[in-house]
Amino acid sequence: MRTRKHPRMEPPSPEAPLRWRYFGCVGRAGHYLFDTRLSWLHAREYRLPWTLEEIDTHPGPACLYSRGVEVEGRAVLTHREGWTALGFPDRSVDHRGGSKSIFFVNRLWWSAEMIASAREAFPSVWARYAFKVG
Repeated sequence: MRTRKHPRMEPPSPEAPLRWRYFGCVGRAGHYLFDTRLSWLHAREYRLPWTLEEIDTHPGPACLYSRGVEVEGRAVLTHREGWTALGFPDRSVDHRGGSKSIFFVNRLWWSAEMIASAREAFPSVWARYAFKVG
């Protein structure tokens, strides 16, 4: 798979409204990018500092959801250009290996704040987790 270069983005202002994105499954198997209303986003709408190829990569040094063995809920926190990504293996909808949930927000946050805020932004997604995230 060829990886396209993503144009550099200006880091968001701390005063900018929160912009959340969720990459994962909603209602059925298959990973897509969604906004907080769980509306599917086209690639041209997602506006993140990661390419779709980077977001959907399998475990490796740049993986946004797993480092090594996939354990549901074991989170990876990544920052880029003023954004935070929180990703972890998730088989609550899609039971195949490599299934994941990744939450993005235009803030530089650490784990506890990111988890609490992502729960508020995507309550129906978090309600399905039977595992601890962290």
